[in-house]
Amino acid sequence: MLSATSYSLTTVFVKEMKNLDPGQLSFYRFIAMFAISMPDAIKCGENILGPKDLRLLHLLRSILGTTGNYLSYVAYHYLPLGDAATILATLPVSVTITAWIFLKEPCGIFQSFITVITVLAISITTKLPFF
Repeated sequence: MLSATSYSLTTVFVKEMKNLDPGQLSFYRFIAMFAISMPDAIKCGENILGPKDLRLLHLLRSILGTTGNYLSYVAYHYLPLGDAATILATLPVSVTITAWIFLKEPCGIFQSFITVITVLAISITTKLPFF
């Protein structure tokens, strides 16, 4: 997990790299992560593709993860930095609400409190059209 400082630097780098497409940046990030993690995967001695019964889930996770990474790079590249950071920072709240609605997962007092605080923060920081 990235620290707040390195995450901020990454977003600024993505925003300021005008000569590279966000897809290229996402691809280079994948290649770097692959190259760095491959020695540990080989040293482990297990099958690199994982257990046979979970390979479809691994494939689905890789496609969704890559798509999410690409879309976050696109957001940082084309949107104002503050708007993109606000949108991407509120994704955990969106996941909580969606899991509560569609998956019928319990939503405790902590999740409710965090959701309310996030929505209030967004309404304070966003330029609403009626003000």
